[in-house]
Amino acid sequence: MTRQIAKFFEMLWYTSIGLFLGLHAGTILAVVEAFDSARKVDATPGLAPYSDPSFAETANEVVAGFMAQNMFKNGGVVLLVLLGVALIARLLGGFILLTRSDAAAGSKKISTVRWVALIFCVLCMAKGTGLMAEMNSLWPTLYDTSASEATLVARRDAFDSMHQNSERIVGAAWFAGALALVVSPWCRRIADEPVKSSP
Repeated sequence: MTRQIAKFFEMLWYTSIGLFLGLHAGTILAVVEAFDSARKVDATPGLAPYSDPSFAETANEVVAGFMAQNMFKNGGVVLLVLLGVALIARLLGGFILLTRSDAAAGSKKISTVRWVALIFCVLCMAKGTGLMAEMNSLWPTLYDTSASEATLVARRDAFDSMHQNSERIVGAAWFAGALALVVSPWCRRIADEPVKSSP
């Protein structure tokens, strides 16, 4: 019975981490395309309430940024859920391994690499999600008509800094998740066939 349960958690791991990586990459590509497409059209006067004439030069970025923050906000929730499912699947699968150490195949060292990569991925996504929430809160203030130019410049600099950090962190999360997935076939697992004891 434990063999079937272990296979279920293994399948759940591959499915959830695979969907996480696919959605992660797809969201980023969609945002890149949104900005690229917005720059090719005339979005003036922009998107209310950020359509003040003083922001006419950035009207395209306003439209693309509005779409991007919503994509990241909604996609981020799904990404965290998928990553949580992947982590739970690995934890429960690992617990079963502890009870079936006499019937395990694969490398313990590579399993450790997978765990390190997965934990690093989770930590990066948690940090990246926090940064994304801060950026979404700051974004509307970049187009505050009552703020002075110096204040707007300071806000844009802060936003750009967070944006760069966010890119590095979520990129690192994706590569860590990919590493965890790639090494999985060589990790310690329940053997396909029970290990027979010597007579």
